[in-house]
Amino acid sequence: MRSSLACGAKPSTSGRLCEAAAAAYPAIKLRYQGRGAPAAWQQQRLRRQRHRPALVGAAADKPDWLRDLEETAHMDEDAARLLAGSNGNPDVVQQRMRDELDAVHARIMGTKFGGEDAPVDVSFRNPVDQFNLWIWLEMYRPPTAADLELLQEVLNSWFLVGRLGGYNSANLQVLYHQDEELEDLMYDSEESGTMAATFHDMAPLESRGAWARFWLDMGTADELALDILLNALSTFSREQLGIRQVVVGGQNEDWPVPKREEFLPEVTMDPLRGPRRRGGGLDDDDDDEDEAEGYFP
Repeated sequence: MRSSLACGAKPSTSGRLCEAAAAAYPAIKLRYQGRGAPAAWQQQRLRRQRHRPALVGAAADKPDWLRDLEETAHMDEDAARLLAGSNGNPDVVQQRMRDELDAVHARIMGTKFGGEDAPVDVSFRNPVDQFNLWIWLEMYRPPTAADLELLQEVLNSWFLVGRLGGYNSANLQVLYHQDEELEDLMYDSEESGTMAATFHDMAPLESRGAWARFWLDMGTADELALDILLNALSTFSREQLGIRQVVVGGQNEDWPVPKREEFLPEVTMDPLRGPRRRGGGLDDDDDDEDEAEGYFP
């Protein structure tokens, strides 16, 4: 139902309709308890009830909320729509109220969260090259600019952990100690620094229709990173933006991928280093230092 169902509105027939919905639908009544029409309007309604003539026959069996709807139907299109063809049957009107309120709730939840309960379909296709990897996501609907911005933030956070060496399956001491008390764990700090496992670079997210894709150079990080990404995207799909499938590797026939040297961004996605020129050098005087470290892919 439209905004005329909103409780707490100004004194109007919309307030009467809201109270009628609360009386007819107990769950809604509890939800909006304490948020009804203003006290002045409530007092006016009580005065009207005291002066209402006694009813006989079938009319006497009608609940007060239904009589209120009938009295205001000539100036409230929502009330008129609920009563149309009901022949004054309160059960019919109640069901219509439930249907409309459920529809409003579904629209609100869909607008706010937009997720999908269905699991994300995950597949891998050739080539899966960890130094030149494309990851594809198909949504249930074309994503908006806000959707893409939120998804990019998820990918940025995931990349940052990888850039810092977080996806290193050679050092999972806490995980492998899960059968014993953590208080007894003697953490080996030397083992944690024996082998680097870091991401190298990532390109910004691109979209076309319901599809989105991004490029990644996983560097020396382990495939553990992909498991963690897929876990995160599964939750993201349920709570924020429904993702139909994730495809790791390969390319779509109708959306070919460019060569690596054609798309490396002028401004890197790496949060640990500054902007670089298209030729691969930095904007400041740190070119020699970074090149000496062999960092640039």
